[in-house]
Amino acid sequence: LVKDWGMRAESIAAACLGRSQLTLRANPLKTTREELVAQLRGAGVPVKASEVSPWAVTIAGDLRAFVPQGICHLPGYTEGHFEVQDGGSQQIVLAVRAQPGHHVLDFCCGTGGKMLALAGCVGAGRVDAWDIDAGKRKHAAGKRRELAGAAGVAKVLDDKPDGELYDRVLVDAPCSSAGVLRRHPSQRWTLQPSARWAKVQLEVLQEAAAFVKPGGWLVYATCSILATENHDVCAEFGRLNPQFSPLVEPSAPPASGADAPTATPPPPGGGP
Repeated sequence: LVKDWGMRAESIAAACLGRSQLTLRANPLKTTREELVAQLRGAGVPVKASEVSPWAVTIAGDLRAFVPQGICHLPGYTEGHFEVQDGGSQQIVLAVRAQPGHHVLDFCCGTGGKMLALAGCVGAGRVDAWDIDAGKRKHAAGKRRELAGAAGVAKVLDDKPDGELYDRVLVDAPCSSAGVLRRHPSQRWTLQPSARWAKVQLEVLQEAAAFVKPGGWLVYATCSILATENHDVCAEFGRLNPQFSPLVEPSAPPASGADAPTATPPPPGGGP
């Protein structure tokens, strides 16, 4: 961490010790963020719209203080008005810039949170999802799709796509999870070397690249904050695949003593 982030390493480590905030994603297939905020406030739950995404709603304090029975007893839950989804995960969906009519592939879909969020972006388009873990695919294909109103848009594939090309391909790659230690504190003692993950990540990215149609986007993300799993993987992928042009140049963490770089997402329709 010190090698990658220099003077910011201490503040990042301190942030990992804090309590994670509960963030919801308003489901645009069923409601608006404004309506969800009003609905929850009406039930006495202190919430506010968050700047991390156009759908994000945060809950102040411990949810159990307001709803002791848990998240499934919040107003709107059984109607599919929202999903629990971290702000970072919602920002990955924003980075895909899926447009109405697009065909999108969520290549490492996990349990389907980003798949459902993408379904709210494509209108009459389609979202296909796949994961190497059959158990996660089964979970993603469950009742949540129907609850969210996404069953007609989002489909979980039994096998990898065969010859299909997509406007957007998202690879939220398996990683060391070095960026989510606050939510999963036990992983501080089980982190595996990032170089091991980088090999897997590059292999997955290479495989996913075959599903991108000409002019389409391949979007890469991880839950890690280590350069080996992010900047280095993107740089090596670019070296091996000169037919792909970066929409945003992969940013390395600052050298020791430097400040952090910033990157601005490309505008909608911003390039191949």
